[in-house]
Amino acid sequence: MIRKVLIAACAAALVASPAWALPGRAPANDGTAHAPSTTPAGPPSTTPVNGSNPGSDERGSHAQQPSGERGGNTGDAGAAPRTTHSHPAKSRKCKPHRVAYVASGLIVDQSLVLDGSEPTPTIATASAAGDRNPRPTYSGDVTIDVKRTNRHARDDKGTTKTYTLDHARVLFGLSDQNGDGSVDLLDVVAGSRAKVIGKVTKLARRCDQTDFTPELKIRKLIVHAPRTTQS
Repeated sequence: MIRKVLIAACAAALVASPAWALPGRAPANDGTAHAPSTTPAGPPSTTPVNGSNPGSDERGSHAQQPSGERGGNTGDAGAAPRTTHSHPAKSRKCKPHRVAYVASGLIVDQSLVLDGSEPTPTIATASAAGDRNPRPTYSGDVTIDVKRTNRHARDDKGTTKTYTLDHARVLFGLSDQNGDGSVDLLDVVAGSRAKVIGKVTKLARRCDQTDFTPELKIRKLIVHAPRTTQS
């Protein structure tokens, strides 16, 4: 009996409890409180407004410029066109320059004279002196049947050419041919082997060759005895 009375009392207490004591929903917003935030967590949106890009700055504007406005290349119609460098006929590279000239063959004739009274050098004495002592020089003409040349004298190969010597050195690589006890110009006879060494002026192939005449300067003449014929 007592148990039933207690159960009935508890039920009556629950019915009489106030509404605020019961759990339920949060009260509705009557306009006086701030509405709850509905912005999602994270960084602010960078979505462009009205088609504009808020992140664009001077760098972005440069990136959108036409290629002709960067790097000094304006692309304007009035800009000077690029020119190809060339070497005109009178440029520095088209000035005459001196190159080695070497030709050898057989002497046809000669009219050389000694420029001074010094003794005539030979190849042996020149080597012994170490090519340092002053040597006599010769002037005049020598005509040679040209057999061999270097590439700068190749136009004279196979021709008979007269070379003019002006105070040039002459080396006699021969012995006393006439038996007068000395080696000199009198021992140089037709058929003697000779080599001329000097410098000749030249222009590059692509330069204008009009009115250009090569200038040849013979510096040295080397003479050997004629080849002996074997019977």
